[in-house]
Amino acid sequence: MPTEAAVRSFFKDLKNIAPLGDPAGQKTVFACDLPDGRSGVLKLVALPEVTDEDSEAAYSEAVGRLRREITILASIDSPYVTRLAYPACDLETATIDACNCAYFFEERIPGPSVEGMIGGGTPLDSRVVARLGAHISRGIKEFWSRGQVHRDVKPANIMHNEASDLFVLLDAGYALDLNAPSYTRLLGVVGTVPFLSPEQLDLANKRSLDFRADLYALGLVMYVALTCRHPYIAAGMNQDQQLQAIVGSRPTIPDNPPAESVPLWEIILRLLEKQPHARYRSCDLVAGMLDGLY
Repeated sequence: MPTEAAVRSFFKDLKNIAPLGDPAGQKTVFACDLPDGRSGVLKLVALPEVTDEDSEAAYSEAVGRLRREITILASIDSPYVTRLAYPACDLETATIDACNCAYFFEERIPGPSVEGMIGGGTPLDSRVVARLGAHISRGIKEFWSRGQVHRDVKPANIMHNEASDLFVLLDAGYALDLNAPSYTRLLGVVGTVPFLSPEQLDLANKRSLDFRADLYALGLVMYVALTCRHPYIAAGMNQDQQLQAIVGSRPTIPDNPPAESVPLWEIILRLLEKQPHARYRSCDLVAGMLDGLY
């Protein structure tokens, strides 16, 4: 990936460029001030070097996935889903510090991620978690109303907008668009293992996924936010053990929860039913029930 100095030199029209978190795989994220004065996020992705037919196919797939992410985000206008920023709706490519990169811009949410909010080991208040769930279920609905499944709902991909007190869903990089052809070169499970739904492990039927997979992941996020621990994945588990737990372990309510949190726990446990049909039949139903708890 390009160095921070190289990024600053290339993007001369941006101000106050600074890394946001550690690089993840081939992606690096920078905070910046956009030319129009807004706070933004620059997403920079290293592209495969093209040396033969296989690498050319990998390059085309990587660019295609990024363009799909941009198309999805450009189609959604919701306070519960991150928006694209300058330039509005296109993917750009460039060679920066001898690295072939693609990049685009999103708005910057003024506040921490849910991962950051609980990173010190202090659980969130049940009313805050209810509001988080109501807001993100509405974000999930925005995807599903377009035939899309987010597939990566997790604490790091949910921001708390401190200006509006809304929770916002980020990063459509793993989104499945059921209205578009699949990219078939990517093998294995798509998403972040501890926050996968059981049906995401069924690769042969991935195009049967629907919004209930995202609601399951939201239930996991809410459980973690209330307890600062995962309901069935523990430190030290290898990936096979984690996948077995996703399929076979049933979450339970912690002992002696505060009385005011019991209705919230009932919703969470239903979201975490292993069979999709046992969960809620709509995002609106989940949001409406959670609205009454904060």
